[in-house]
Amino acid sequence: MTYITRNPKEQLVNALCANGHLEIYRETINDLLDEINAAGATVSCNNVAALNIDPSEDRPSHIRVSMIQVKIPLNIVWNILHEFGHYQDYPRAPEHSTIQREITAWELAEQLVIKYP
Repeated sequence: MTYITRNPKEQLVNALCANGHLEIYRETINDLLDEINAAGATVSCNNVAALNIDPSEDRPSHIRVSMIQVKIPLNIVWNILHEFGHYQDYPRAPEHSTIQREITAWELAEQLVIKYP
């Protein structure tokens, strides 16, 4: 199914669903992106193997999702949720180790994912 739109969020949803083979999760992805955008963060797809949240000196707010070398399509959604967890975990406590920050991001991702079917 091909969707043509000029709306950037719709284009992102289309790209995630088509390239990520996630069409059955279209409504969930749309709702999740609405929630992320409402919180002040943004998401984009890229064609490099890395995914991250921008390393801004201010509050990092741009989540970049890799669309290549994805073996399990649903991992794209998990990656978005995890990086959004990093966004929510701001400001980072200086005493938290890298491991603690990763654990916190996953815990925040889990709290969000239970809202969606």
